Amino acid sequence: MRKVKAPDIKIALEELKIALTYKNGAFKYELELEEEKKLEVIYKEYEDLKGVANDKFKSDILKSATNDAIYNAYDETQENNRLYSLRSRILLSVTRCPYCGISDADELDHHLPRSIYKAIAVYVSNLIPLCHKCNNKKRTITGEKIEERFTHVYFDEFPDSPLLLADITINDDALSVKFKINEVGISELRFKQLSFQIGRINLNGRLVKECNVYLSSIASMIEDAYGDNNTDKLKELLISQHDTNKRIFGINDWRTVFLFSLANCEDFCGGGFKAILNKLYPQ
Repeated sequence: MRKVKAPDIKIALEELKIALTYKNGAFKYELELEEEKKLEVIYKEYEDLKGVANDKFKSDILKSATNDAIYNAYDETQENNRLYSLRSRILLSVTRCPYCGISDADELDHHLPRSIYKAIAVYVSNLIPLCHKCNNKKRTITGEKIEERFTHVYFDEFPDSPLLLADITINDDALSVKFKINEVGISELRFKQLSFQIGRINLNGRLVKECNVYLSSIASMIEDAYGDNNTDKLKELLISQHDTNKRIFGINDWRTVFLFSLANCEDFCGGGFKAILNKLYPQ
C-alpha cells in the first residue's frame, strides 16, 4: 500500500490522437476541435477531483461515436500497438504492485472503469500499474459507492504514521499474522475504504505464504542474533531490518509492517521462532 509518482499529463490528448490513427497517419476516428476542447475540460476536472468518481467523466457531452472510439482506443496500449510506450512508461514507474506489495506490477487498470467512463479510457492519470490478482479483484469496482473506493495511487495522501498494522500470535508452533488498517490518524470513511480494499484483494489470505517465505529468507540472521537467548539482540536485528525496508519499500509495505510486529512479539523474540522455523523447514 503506497503512493506512486503521478505520470506526466502534458501530452495526454496527443497520446489519445495517436491511438485514434493508424501508423500511416490515416484516421481511425478523427476528433472534432470542439470535442478536443471538451476532453481537455474532462481531463482537468479529473485532476481537480483527484480521480474521484463523478458523472462528468461519463462524457455525456461527447458524441456516442467518440466515446466508443476512445473506449476502443485503449487496445492500442497492448504490446506492439501504437500506445505501448505509454503502457511501458506507467509500468516502469513501479516494481511491485502498489496495492498488495506482493507481485510485480505488470498490468494496467482503469482506476475508474472504462465501461462506464469511456472518455478517460486512455487518460494516463486513470491508468494504474498493478498486478494481475489485484486487477482481477478490483475489476468490478466502479468507485460510485463511497465506502467501496480503492485508493488512487497517484492522488491519495497517506499520513506518515503506519496505516497498515499486523497482529501476530503463535499457535501450535505456527505463526498467525493478521493485517488490518490502523484507525488512528485517518477519518472513519478512509478507514472503511482501506479496510474494504485490503479485504477485496484478499491481502491476508495472500500473505500467509509470503510471510513464511520472507521469514525463511532471514532465518539464519534471526538464529545468529538470538544466539544463546539474546532476546534484545534479536529485537534490534528485526528493528534494523524494519528501518531498511521502510526506506526502500515504504512504511506501509507488508514486509515493513511484518518486521515491526515480529520485533514486538515477545513470544517470537523469546525463542518461539525456533519451533516455527522447525515446523516450516524440519531437519
